[in-house]
Amino acid sequence: MLVDVTPRALVVETVGGWCDVIVQRNAKIPCERTRAFTTSSDMQTGVRVRVAQGEDAFFGNNTLLGEVELVGLRPAARGQVTIQVRFEVDESGTLKVFATDVATGREAHALLQLVGIAGAQSVAAMQVRHAAAHVR
Repeated sequence: MLVDVTPRALVVETVGGWCDVIVQRNAKIPCERTRAFTTSSDMQTGVRVRVAQGEDAFFGNNTLLGEVELVGLRPAARGQVTIQVRFEVDESGTLKVFATDVATGREAHALLQLVGIAGAQSVAAMQVRHAAAHVR
């Protein structure tokens, strides 16, 4: 039986360039994970959710996949606005990233492609090679 997994952790960048892991390495796919974050500065009206694949604690040392920008947040004191970040990974290695303002429901999203996921054609070819190896 062939089970698809995430080849590396899926992370978001946090304050100071560090990472917060949303999906662990080798998580079975399809999968969905959600994490809540708060604004990091007073009167912040937008957030940029930068997404990468990798194991390093420093965001810049991982493979950047893309980003989602959520604007129109209500100006408030630091930590008073909650943003829910949701990752959905499907069997093809497509990552859907959603950033939602919990209070208003305002949402931004992006479709990103994971690095290192074999496509359906590659998987079929691997299965044929594996079957041929057993026939010999």
